[in-house]
Amino acid sequence: MGAATFRTRIRWTSSVTDPIAALSVGITNDVHVEVTDSMAPGHVPARVISTPSLVSIIEGACRRAVLPHLPAGHDTVGTHVCVSHEGVALVGQHVRVRCELIEVQGRHLSFAVTVDGPAGAVSKGTHRRAVVDPSRFARAEDAGT
Repeated sequence: MGAATFRTRIRWTSSVTDPIAALSVGITNDVHVEVTDSMAPGHVPARVISTPSLVSIIEGACRRAVLPHLPAGHDTVGTHVCVSHEGVALVGQHVRVRCELIEVQGRHLSFAVTVDGPAGAVSKGTHRRAVVDPSRFARAEDAGT
């Protein structure tokens, strides 16, 4: 007799019927961030903001733009990032991250993003996030999936 295989199916449900009802195109967020030593790439001698640090502050700005509009207990997770890194910002300088919600498709949100530094454009592009109920992740972990 072979070992039995069990498959767990999880049906995701939410107590909120429409967690994105309060979201609408046009929501914006402006964030000013000082470039720190921890944001500089370790593999080059230049003390400038790294691409991973740019992505991190872009994701944070987009998340914080919509978080106040979500029902209690809901959040967003990043699903796609498409940004350039076309300029520099030195450690000690400030960058301005601006994001705008440009599309809402179900629970999927699309943002236009720009990052500007003292010398001009540092980054621009798009970022997508999905509205989630974080408590579902705990249930999936408990179920072994």
